[in-house]
Amino acid sequence: MAKKKKKRGKVIQMPLSPENYILNRARNLPIYECLITENWQEAGMANILIARKHTNGHITCGLYLIDILCLGIKDTFYQFNISESEYDQIKEEFNDKGSAITCDYVLAHNIIYGAVEFADDYGFSAHKDFIKVTQYILEEDNEKVELMDIEFGRNGKPCVVAEVGKEALNVVSQLEKTAGPGNYEIIYVDEEGAEIDEIKDDDLSDENFGEQLELFGDEFPKKESTEKNYLTDNSKDKQKRNKEDHNSTQKKEENMLPDKEETEVWRKLYELMIQINELQPWTWMYEYNIFAIKDPGTGKTGFVSIMGELGEHISVGVYMGEEGINGFWSLQEAGPNIKPEMFLEIPQLQASFEDRSMLHPKDMNIIKQLGMKFRGKQAWPMFRSFRPGYFPWFLEVWEKEFMLHILEQTIIMAKRFKKDPELLEKYSDDEFLIRIPDTETKIINWKDSVIRVPPEAPQEIQYKINAGDIEKLQNLPLSDLTFEVDLIMLPSAVEEKGIKPYFAYILMVVDKRSEMILGNEMMKPVPSLKEMWSTIPQHLVNALIRSGKRPKELHVQTELLAKLLEPITCDLGINLQLTDRLDVLEFAKKEILKYMDKR
Repeated sequence: MAKKKKKRGKVIQMPLSPENYILNRARNLPIYECLITENWQEAGMANILIARKHTNGHITCGLYLIDILCLGIKDTFYQFNISESEYDQIKEEFNDKGSAITCDYVLAHNIIYGAVEFADDYGFSAHKDFIKVTQYILEEDNEKVELMDIEFGRNGKPCVVAEVGKEALNVVSQLEKTAGPGNYEIIYVDEEGAEIDEIKDDDLSDENFGEQLELFGDEFPKKESTEKNYLTDNSKDKQKRNKEDHNSTQKKEENMLPDKEETEVWRKLYELMIQINELQPWTWMYEYNIFAIKDPGTGKTGFVSIMGELGEHISVGVYMGEEGINGFWSLQEAGPNIKPEMFLEIPQLQASFEDRSMLHPKDMNIIKQLGMKFRGKQAWPMFRSFRPGYFPWFLEVWEKEFMLHILEQTIIMAKRFKKDPELLEKYSDDEFLIRIPDTETKIINWKDSVIRVPPEAPQEIQYKINAGDIEKLQNLPLSDLTFEVDLIMLPSAVEEKGIKPYFAYILMVVDKRSEMILGNEMMKPVPSLKEMWSTIPQHLVNALIRSGKRPKELHVQTELLAKLLEPITCDLGINLQLTDRLDVLEFAKKEILKYMDKR
């Protein structure tokens, strides 16, 4: 008997909530009107109204209170799908004192986004409603909107306006950290908002200051003189404010600007990245279209890969030496099984295009000194050096010089490849076209050659195990238990004075039957990842001794662990298995990471 066909139900389109409509559709509505307070430049504060018109004649508008001297977007709200009469009432209230004038949308856009970026440079976040909703009433901040040169701050510095006796302590405390002492200004005003030219000592009495400081605890610097005053925190999001502060021990270095010679190197690097962004070689090159470059200064070889054909990560990646290129091919072979640490453990240099939020304050300092401006998603050049086990860090001197040659040759090779797609395909699997420098003359001449990279040789890792510990384990009876073992890289960088930030690792041992964690040894890749690997056998032996058990089987998920632990398991009569999944350990790993994330 034939099955009856199910009737198709009628599809009902549910109306979007006001917030979801703004997030998804507001930018499709035409701009209806833009208003701004006429004296915004003199006042250092701008009220902006931006309205868009629906096909039904109704209006959706956003209102923005902008502090262009320091704090960015102090307040914002929106009205959704209101009638023209309702909009006229809002506009009348907005223009209460007749101080508002119409303005071009491009000006309003530049004021708003410029103020957001300026405030963010000093650790002050935009109002939460801007981040959540009202930014979507604006056009997307990219190259489609003309970039205007607008001055923020005063005399090139962030500037805070404060009424005497109503100082806001957190603002100055924040500026002391991000701008540095003496690199910001304070304007005092009276109750009516008029600027005060001279502050009397009585207005800044120790008693008043002490009362304010007591309210906020010990978070702020102690008063050094009656001339120094502290203001209130209008920044709501401390976590975002400090998200790029990766290494507190190097704050002095981060705030230092490069000298004249180094500045010119940086200028060339950024100019080359601008050229590459305009060229967009990732539209005709794949990341496996690799060529090599020999560094004129050090003789090291970098294998260049252009990333970005999928639009997710746009970068000129440089895999360093045989270890780097073999690591790249290992990534390709891993396919969907790639773990984040696999990429981070490959020695490489990266010149990438990132969102502004990904940049470190040190990056922003350099860009500012160069007088350059970038806008939009994946539009901000960033340069990083990857050392196995370490957090991606700033380029060293020789790496910057090498990166200059890399970017110059990348532009040349990309143009050649576009004309001749067979340029990099003429060689066998272990051969690459390499650009060789002729350094006999002052001007470097480059020529093509071929380099052969042999297959990756097995890594020889020397390690020592206490013979007495092995004997202890051999004396334990062999159980029918199975232990799962894995090496886990923690997601957050660890900061220690005197060394670059690194990723800590945990060697985890779990009893598959009881699901108990028998070992979670914390390890660090200092001075090198290989030296850390050499300690793994002894750490495993220690975990087994503490458990008082000699398992029948050990299950591991990586060839590295299998090779490291094979000699021990043979001596102990333990069956070692390389498996695709470690279900119990994976659950334990998630629980530990969840716990650490809450700390």
